[in-house]
Amino acid sequence: MATGYVTKAEMRRLVGSVMGAWDQATTSAAGNSAKTTAVAVSLSRKPAQYYRGWYAHLTSAAEYRRVESSQADGSLIFPAAYPWTAIVPITTVLDLYAYDPAIIDEAMLQALNDVWPTFFNDNDDESLWGRRSYGVTPDEYKNAIYDLPAAFLEVPTSIWLIDSYIGAHDGAESTTVLSDSTRGWTIDELVGQTPRNKTDGSVPATAASANTATTVTHGALAGGTLNKWSVGDEYIVQKKSAIPQLLEPGRFTIVNPTQKGAFRMYADIAEHYTIRLVGHKRLTAFTATETSETELTPGQARTVALMAAGLAFLNLAKKRPGNESLATDGQELMSRYYGLTGHGMPTVDRFGVNYAQFFRDHGAED
Repeated sequence: MATGYVTKAEMRRLVGSVMGAWDQATTSAAGNSAKTTAVAVSLSRKPAQYYRGWYAHLTSAAEYRRVESSQADGSLIFPAAYPWTAIVPITTVLDLYAYDPAIIDEAMLQALNDVWPTFFNDNDDESLWGRRSYGVTPDEYKNAIYDLPAAFLEVPTSIWLIDSYIGAHDGAESTTVLSDSTRGWTIDELVGQTPRNKTDGSVPATAASANTATTVTHGALAGGTLNKWSVGDEYIVQKKSAIPQLLEPGRFTIVNPTQKGAFRMYADIAEHYTIRLVGHKRLTAFTATETSETELTPGQARTVALMAAGLAFLNLAKKRPGNESLATDGQELMSRYYGLTGHGMPTVDRFGVNYAQFFRDHGAED
């Protein structure tokens, strides 16, 4: 398993293990020219036809085939009418599943949605800034109302203020160079920072790569109305040495706390602060790519695999009426998931789970 976030292929293997329906082998020889065989001598530990009806998944090519015949010498034979797209080469990893991987993938995506908010994707946004000095009587209050980005489906968990430089562009028009002759910046102090054009709403595609005492060079502006610096355009750029200050709950109010994705906040914030919103959003779904990731660590993925496996069994039970064991297995795994997570606790890091024993009890045969 990867050291960072888990990939789609890794998650599928975990779910297959929980279902007691996964095995893996590395091919010991190339398949035949008809593209209907895969050979892995390590599979000879199982009797002939053991893997018949299983699915062989070739992650390097992101495809799978159902096993038509399983030989005692470790050869797998696939239907002639449904060959691999290429000869299965030697030293290729084969994942073997007793159930259709498409069923497992469907359950994984469902689980990634259903485990919210116990497991989540961090949501960070710095597109807002203070507006205290703006406003004309009698409408000053409007400048204390902020529309939060639509990505916030829940109220932000914390709001931080970051001290920033503010001013106005007074040089030649440019898409990549901010100029302010009144400044005295230290050379390259703003490298890595992102100057934002407050007037037209544009932001550089890449952060600042250099700065002089009065200019900042950055990637081309994008996402605004004109996407360039014009004389008088106001800017804001964070000070690299600034320590974020937490905006305590008493200093802001969510005006409409039930409007998911359309929150409005009332706060009195000076214009020289960039506002950093921190919150939670749903986990990213896996794409069609085997190496695609979601925001789950290996430890978290083992717990989420319980739900995904449970959902897979329950979905299979719907497709196979009368097979009560599938529904029973699915309900048991769902109960184990909720038993570990406490039905929606904010984190599972504090749980000491004996995963090794669980997978000995419920993993694939060896």
